[in-house]
Order: sequence, then C-alpha cells, then structure tokens
Amino acid sequence: MSNIGECSLITDETTDLRQGDIFYYTDKDENENYGIIITGDCDIDKNKCNNTISFCSIFTAKYHIQTKVLREKINKQLSPLKDKIVSEIKKNVLPDGVNDFNLDNVLILDESGLKKFLIESSNNEKITESILNEIKIYKELYNKEKYTFEDYAKVFRIMHGKDADISNLKKTIGNEKLAEDLFFINEIPQIDSKGFIVYLRYINTFPKDSFYRNDSGEKKIFRIAHLNPPYIHSLTQHVGAMFSDIGLSNEFEKNKETNMMNILDEIGAGK
Repeated sequence: MSNIGECSLITDETTDLRQGDIFYYTDKDENENYGIIITGDCDIDKNKCNNTISFCSIFTAKYHIQTKVLREKINKQLSPLKDKIVSEIKKNVLPDGVNDFNLDNVLILDESGLKKFLIESSNNEKITESILNEIKIYKELYNKEKYTFEDYAKVFRIMHGKDADISNLKKTIGNEKLAEDLFFINEIPQIDSKGFIVYLRYINTFPKDSFYRNDSGEKKIFRIAHLNPPYIHSLTQHVGAMFSDIGLSNEFEKNKETNMMNILDEIGAGK
C-alpha cells in the first residue's frame, strides 16, 4: 500500500478484509455508493461475524451540505414563509370572515391557475404578483433534493427584506463542529472529490464473499483504500460512544434548564 493522507491506497484486492477498508459498490445511487468497514479485525479473522461485514455509508461533504445542512437552514425559513403566504392570502385575497383556508389546495395549481385564483379574488395586481412570487419560491424549494446558497438567499430575501450574508453563512457552516454521529475524512485515493462524511448511524451489512470475485470473475464491491491509524481508531471510538450513550428524558432536560435559570436569577439578584 502507498500512503496518501489519512488513507492508504489498496492495490491488491485479494488481501484480507480489515476494519477501515473503504470501498465502492456499483448498484447504488451515485451519492451513496461508498462505505467503510467497521467490523473488527478479530471478528473478521475468527468469523465471529458469521461471514457478515458491517459498514457505515460515506457521502461527499458537498452532498451532505446540500442535502442536510442547507436543507435544515432553508426549512427554518420555509415554515414562516408558508405562514406569511397564508396570512397575506387571508388578509388580501379571501372575502372577509373566511378563515377556513388550506394553502396545500392552492399549491397544486400551476402558475396560470394561481394567477387566476389570486387576481379574481383580490383584484389587486400588485398584491397578486407579490404573493405569486412567494408561492413560486416556496414551491421551488419545498422538498427539493439538493440546495444551494442561492436557494437560501431567495427565501432569506423574502423573509427579511434584505440580502443574506452568504460569506458569513459559509464561514459558519465551515466552522461548525460535526455532530457526534458524523466523521470527516479529507481525502480518499481514487476519488476525485475532496471532503467526505461518514454517517455513523447508517450501518448496513454485506456478505463477506461480496468483497471478492465470484466463480465467474465478477464482483460489485471494490475496495479502494484503507483508513489509517489513528483515524480508524477515532472513528470506531465515535461509533462506540454514540451507541453506548444513555439518553435522558425530555422532562429531565426541561427541569435542568428551569433550575439553572432560577439559580442564575438568584445570582443576578445578589442572593
């Protein structure tokens, strides 16, 4: 093996499987076709795993940001945007006294249908265009598969009446500490992208034989690299800590917060 950063390049596919081996498999979506073996070396060698290899899924950091991080931040803007649209329609479009309104019934209309509904109901072209623009952006972003910073800027501009500080948002995302169930790898040999996220909760299995060629010389899983120490040790430590963590009730957390606030109030009052 030749050493490249955190990972070593696997050049001989006949070598024994090891914890930390990184592979790709050909029958998955392009965004989720990488994994890393987490079954222990001892369990593999002595077949304590019953010929079943456990692994965690690996995604590119770009995919993670577009589908998880930006999705969460944009959804926080979309919920109040929906409330804003409903409020404006009730105020400017619906007849007085009509409060029974479900926006979902309007969202299914195409653009011409939306225009017809808004114009006929409000007779105010300026209000119609404003609401129509908000609905178009909401429909465009709701349940979108991958988000961009421009998507965030669109909904932020509507909700706050000013441009979002995208440069600062990028810094915030870049400096945020990864959640405990995620693990970062900078570079994996033979993959053009840089920056990968291991989803420690996304654990799946393959038969051990899947990692080797069958009698016909075919295989669908290809080992390409190995995560070196101490990184593999850190990854398995994260996995162990995550699944051994003991969660406490919401009531406990709420009581803790209340008691801490009371203590802080007492200190502030000089008691």
